[in-house]
Amino acid sequence: MWKSSIHVKVLLVPFFGEDVEETVVLPKGTATRWSEMMSVLQDSFKQLLSSYATYLDEEGAVITITTDAELQEALTSKVRSFTVSPQLSSERQVDGWQYLNSPSQEVEHQSWSNELHFWVNGEEVRLTNPSPSITLLDWLRESKGLTGTHVGCGEGGCGICTVALVLPSGEAVPINSCLRRLCAVDGCHVVNTQGLGSVKGELHPLQKAIADGNGSQCGFCTPGWVMNMYSLLEKNATPSKEVVEQNFDGNLCRCTGYRPILDSFGDFAEGGKCCGSHKSVPLPSGMQDHEVTPLHFTDVATGEEYYRPVTVTQIMDVSKKASRDNKQVRYMCGNTAVGVEKYLTKDPQYANTAFIDLNFVAEFSESRVGQFGFHVGSAVSIESLISQLEQGDDAFKAYADHLKRIASVQIRSVASWAGNLMLCRESALKKDFSYFPSDLVLVLATAHASVKVLVEGRPRIMGVLDLMQLPGSVVVLSATIPQACKHSFVKTYKMMKRHVFSHAIVNFGANLTLNPDRTVRSATVILGGATSTIMAAGRTEMALVHKPMNEATLIAAITALESDIDASPSTGELDSMAYKKSTAVGFL
Repeated sequence: MWKSSIHVKVLLVPFFGEDVEETVVLPKGTATRWSEMMSVLQDSFKQLLSSYATYLDEEGAVITITTDAELQEALTSKVRSFTVSPQLSSERQVDGWQYLNSPSQEVEHQSWSNELHFWVNGEEVRLTNPSPSITLLDWLRESKGLTGTHVGCGEGGCGICTVALVLPSGEAVPINSCLRRLCAVDGCHVVNTQGLGSVKGELHPLQKAIADGNGSQCGFCTPGWVMNMYSLLEKNATPSKEVVEQNFDGNLCRCTGYRPILDSFGDFAEGGKCCGSHKSVPLPSGMQDHEVTPLHFTDVATGEEYYRPVTVTQIMDVSKKASRDNKQVRYMCGNTAVGVEKYLTKDPQYANTAFIDLNFVAEFSESRVGQFGFHVGSAVSIESLISQLEQGDDAFKAYADHLKRIASVQIRSVASWAGNLMLCRESALKKDFSYFPSDLVLVLATAHASVKVLVEGRPRIMGVLDLMQLPGSVVVLSATIPQACKHSFVKTYKMMKRHVFSHAIVNFGANLTLNPDRTVRSATVILGGATSTIMAAGRTEMALVHKPMNEATLIAAITALESDIDASPSTGELDSMAYKKSTAVGFL
């Protein structure tokens, strides 16, 4: 029994939306029983809660409470802050209490449509049960005869196969059609170079400009360049010349040396002679009336299945079904990871896989500024994340600038930030994977971002670096990026082989908060590339905290950073370790 009332702070962490914190009074005379405490909490929050709570111990580890004894131990240890989550729709009542991971009633199979409905160059297309293994590129060329879209590297690296994908929202984005699964274009309008114009009729202004400007020699890469520029002008009718140049980080040309291409398309920039002459392909009238429904396609020959759920419950249901069917579960948004996976593991396997497309679950695509910072759903694309960060303060703009160095505009336009994190996590946990040096992990860790995840069906909230080491079945729900403190200094760096579209050799992030006297109040230093994982440089952080910003502190921090690198697992590339260490020190 409690001899006096106990005041505890409880943070309610919903799957989506704002976190809610309340001070809850556990009345005097109440037994130290877990069920009794949860009844008080449920009355306070006015909703059913999951059958556990968590708290952080003195070392920062997450401790879970599910029993009377665990609660008694926490209260005895003076723990007064707990985190709880709402009850899952898949939880069920047993003897007056809720239990997780209980079987839920699956959505009836008949409610999942097997018809793919989309448009190509204004023409309506309906396909029944297309194979999940077919790419949009292969279908355009082999089934529609639209061979103006060329086959290049097949991994999203050259931009030759670029087409414009007009999303159901009306936004046009450039994509690598070699990476896009045909199944994932439902409700969209696909536009390729033949949809713009041809010499048989009338050339589109972009096609005419690149031809007249000698921007096409062998012509093999030209359709990709045209469609990338088309997508840019659909988004921004009067871009600056700098924006035009930056937009082509995902297109290669082996003939022209790029200058005539840039000159040709630069004429469409603000103030150019072609500015305002762009012509849009009209949206098909039926797009506005397209109904978003759950989709399910299957290929019996390969064992591949494609699901497009529209609710969180459906995600959980099809995940459980796939696991029971002994299928590998693969969550996807842009499916861009297949372009690099063959370099990370020798033999990537996609047969007997259930692909679960998260793009049409509304909660996964939400973004907003809330009480605790910028909240972003897991299906939000990297490009969209960049655009929204650019609207924030100087720290957010610094994060955006770094994220622009990830892959290319075609990849960033459809790849989700959460997919990038999970690829890094997979490479860290699997022995047969080479490490994926994620710039997103580095930036989010530098920003003190937290992520909401489902771990074996249980909701949790944690830091980004903790997620990288978390085993088991994990679904990322969202992330919260806090606003930087008023007196913060934030800087990130990336050393790579090329200026664009290249993994980091070394990447580095620092987030320092200063006192009025210019001493360091707090320090976060994140390092990647110089070690086998992205890591927090703990010794370096300790060398900075409570120290003045002077030369002596810098020397001590350099020594500490070298010690952090030496104490961590190496990349195995001994001949380059000295270079990587000196690069990291140079960033500091």
